[in-house]
Amino acid sequence: MLRLAWYLSKLLLLRWVASAAGLVLLIGFVDSLSKTSEIADSDGGTGLDYMFLRAPIIFDQIFLFTLAIAILLTLVSLIRRNELVALHGFGLAPTVQLRIFAPVVIFITVISGLFIDMRLPASVRALNVWGIADYKGGSISEDTPLWLNDQAKNMSVSITGRAGLDQLTGLTFYLRNEEGILRGVAKAREATYRNGGWDLDGTQITSLEPSAELMLTRWETQQSPGLIDRLAAEPRHLDLSDLNRFERLRGSGSRPSSAYRVWRLKRLTLPLAGVAILMLCIPMMQRLGRRDSGTAAMVLTLGVSFVFLILDGIAATLGAKGAMSPLIASVGLSGGLVLVGIYLMLRQELLD
Repeated sequence: MLRLAWYLSKLLLLRWVASAAGLVLLIGFVDSLSKTSEIADSDGGTGLDYMFLRAPIIFDQIFLFTLAIAILLTLVSLIRRNELVALHGFGLAPTVQLRIFAPVVIFITVISGLFIDMRLPASVRALNVWGIADYKGGSISEDTPLWLNDQAKNMSVSITGRAGLDQLTGLTFYLRNEEGILRGVAKAREATYRNGGWDLDGTQITSLEPSAELMLTRWETQQSPGLIDRLAAEPRHLDLSDLNRFERLRGSGSRPSSAYRVWRLKRLTLPLAGVAILMLCIPMMQRLGRRDSGTAAMVLTLGVSFVFLILDGIAATLGAKGAMSPLIASVGLSGGLVLVGIYLMLRQELLD
């Protein structure tokens, strides 16, 4: 049994490596072609450098889809070589096949999750430094300002733009006294990071206390350009430590804490999503007919998996905006797919 489990696990692992590498290279190549002019105008590097930096981002977006393809290709190969019939002859029902394939699926999802957590944020930061428009400045704009709560200075700050990595534009400072009462509003045209603080330019101050003298030409703070980069970044592009930190952070950021909670839960429950797809694929691919190639079943199962991934993305978006419970948005569909898989497996075993 151990030799058989190793054989099947190796089939799945090799097909997943081939599927993931092939799709990442293909999408990365097409993406680099669409950015040819932007890459040529920048000083960041070549199209190959861009593909290398984009690879972790693409891998994160298509990982579950590559896993579904690898599982289906493995089962189709067993069908076409009549090995699936032999497995049934030895008493390897769908539930037994699940026990064989599940460890390698969990291994793949855990390793992939660690890779995404380590490499994805670094790639996004590198593309930001490079100046690629899709990643430059994060989400800071007049429609989605970045809020910072500087408790040491009794102020909150609104930022509506970035002119560079070390330069902010459109700053509004809300100055408060020790009791938290607003004592003045200051607006700065731009701020430049120098020597551990931000030098302000074009400052206009409106005092709400006639006797107060408000002077603001430099903002001494721990809010560094690196921290602002991470606060402005998409939650999906952060590592687990930042997701956990920003989920608890209050008064800073451009998104609700639910956005960080959703993507933290999705990163942690990636193995559950992988096992859910496996539990869908196995019972739907039990084709034992002499002339059945498994192609029709593979297309049907791939279509169902694709719909699941689309709905999962929609749920994550709703959860990040606070329109759905983060827990349901993160694991609800995966849990539902597990229940569907259990039903299909039990039904298949009753039919056998």
